[in-house]
Amino acid sequence: MCQNVHEWCSDWYDPAYYAVSPAVNPQGPPAGIRRASRGGAWRHHIKFSRCAARSSIPPEFRYADYGFRVVVATAP
Repeated sequence: MCQNVHEWCSDWYDPAYYAVSPAVNPQGPPAGIRRASRGGAWRHHIKFSRCAARSSIPPEFRYADYGFRVVVATAP
């Protein structure tokens, strides 16, 4: 799942959010100007290509190395 494309996230980005977020299932800030991005892609240095890497991008930008992950939630 890593180093193929950046994962485009629906969460807004705030670099300080995790200092005040809930420990379980953080939803991201309610508003912002940049969307969260996770992981890295083939065109970046290895440091930025790890799965835990976080960055952000304005919602109107488009790049060839951004994608999304399809997830199905199931009830516990």
